[in-house]
Amino acid sequence: MFLGFDDSLKAIKKELKGLGADTGLLRDWQKSYDKVRKQSPILENKYEQVRSELEQVQKLLEELEQLLSGGELAKAMEQSAVREQLALCSKQMKQYQDHFTQELLIGKEDREFHLTYSTLIRLCGQKKQEGKDLLILQSEVENLLAIIKEALEKGKPDFRALAYFYLGHEERELVELPHQEKLALIETIYEREFIRPIHQLLSSCMAEDRIREIMEVDLWNY
Repeated sequence: MFLGFDDSLKAIKKELKGLGADTGLLRDWQKSYDKVRKQSPILENKYEQVRSELEQVQKLLEELEQLLSGGELAKAMEQSAVREQLALCSKQMKQYQDHFTQELLIGKEDREFHLTYSTLIRLCGQKKQEGKDLLILQSEVENLLAIIKEALEKGKPDFRALAYFYLGHEERELVELPHQEKLALIETIYEREFIRPIHQLLSSCMAEDRIREIMEVDLWNY
């Protein structure tokens, strides 16, 4: 549900005041609105950046998986071009290593992802590869690709709801939840603590048709 005003907030305040409403409640609500409006595009940009970097790592690993699937890999390792490709993979993964802390994609507590990621950086960066290392490397590439695929298939959050969530809640409330429950919690809090209070304030002094006019226009365009 989007909340909106077909007039400026200043005009709505004036209207509410004329109807005897508590404009202090509206001022308090607007403080949250201003913060959400400022933070939501910042959160969305950060999310999209992490997602883009995750897609780049996925592409890198897919190329590495193709390389490792060759039957003559042990011999191929004697070729400098192959060794250079592994070293480049290690270098590129390292530059993104500390970026994956977006709870709704890959969170700080996603230990399997972070441990596998670190292992791949180490194995790809080894100057000399033994047969057993190559087998471990191949297995870890497959594991990390599966984790990344699952992460990229997750639904995106409502960034306004997410921005509001962070105003009074902590990320640790989300960590143990399945992804869909994380989204549901964020949206429930947004509806209960942000949307419903302003609707109740309007309902205290306005007719239902006027409330519908106000609630149906996208506030965030202002």
